Amino acid sequence: MLKRFLPYRITQRYMVASFLAPFCLCVIFFIIFLLTFQLFRIIKLVINNDIDKMAIAGLISHIAVSFLPIAVPISIFFAIIYTLNKLSEDSELIALKSFGLNKYDLFSPLLLTGLIIGLTLFSLNKTIIPYSNKQFRNTIIELTSKSFLTDLKSEQFYTEIPGVTLFANKINDEGKLLDEVFIQVKRGNAEKQQMIVAKHGEIIKKDEFENKEIILKLTDGNISQMYKDEDRFEKIIFHEYEFPIISQNTTPGYVTKDSMRSNKELKDLIEKNPHAIKTRLEYLSRFSTPLQCVLFIFLGFCLGIKKGRGQNQNSSVHGLIFLIGYYVLFFLGVSLAQKEKISPEIASYAPLIVLAVVATYKFRKLDWTA
Repeated sequence: MLKRFLPYRITQRYMVASFLAPFCLCVIFFIIFLLTFQLFRIIKLVINNDIDKMAIAGLISHIAVSFLPIAVPISIFFAIIYTLNKLSEDSELIALKSFGLNKYDLFSPLLLTGLIIGLTLFSLNKTIIPYSNKQFRNTIIELTSKSFLTDLKSEQFYTEIPGVTLFANKINDEGKLLDEVFIQVKRGNAEKQQMIVAKHGEIIKKDEFENKEIILKLTDGNISQMYKDEDRFEKIIFHEYEFPIISQNTTPGYVTKDSMRSNKELKDLIEKNPHAIKTRLEYLSRFSTPLQCVLFIFLGFCLGIKKGRGQNQNSSVHGLIFLIGYYVLFFLGVSLAQKEKISPEIASYAPLIVLAVVATYKFRKLDWTA
């Protein structure tokens, strides 16, 4: 009994150590890959705003954290396949069999590792990841707003600030004086939309040293307000009106999406409005993502073990097919849930149930003695 216990304990540590290195590399790779989609936008903002290195590092760290719910489950899946492939190729699995260890002995430390990673991700998803998502998105919006003095052109629509479209027929004095100004404010699911028309506009920067406030001072114009859920239209005529591009606390384009809210905030919104499908889907994803970690390590274990040294089973190709199939099923469910054809619970957990059934079937068919 003691002879079997000692190699089992050593095997546990060895399996976890063999898995963690490729897992960490995969997470870094996928985060860098996802970061490239935002890279050109960040570079443009850095050039236009002369941001210091610490601010850039903070911006990149926030976006890296916000990508963890996507990167971690996929990284687990490919890392476990790679780990088991390598152990099979190096005949280390044969050595483990010689100690009398079975597939349950080999899988248990990996399963425990997957549980720990899933629980850690769940804890981060409560507040830290939503906070990073919010900080990144709204910092991008704020920096975009600050750089619009250099990007604003005559007779061109400026749409870099989310939810705001700005047009000026003529721009003078290095972008500070505008003639025949049109502004449309449309903020996602907001109850009202605004259209502002003015003869003249002047961009005013208050507290220029801190660059805390930028206002577009409009003269001789009107504001048209259309309410989304009401058959009501308002028109306000003004001689002077200050439209805040950036103020001390707010920016017209600032957004608060469900992905930026903590679990508690999402739960409160659902209690107030049980029919908020997108909010319910986001809330349920906070629980389904850790389960993905466990099930991906389960399926990856079955796909990674080769029957014999040198035998090519195309584990990575099979893994990619299963991964694509899972996400196709997941996004199909989300689409149906948003159309209210199925419940958000079914959309979130049905793909996981299918994944669990497939992984269990593969595990039972796994012939450890071959």
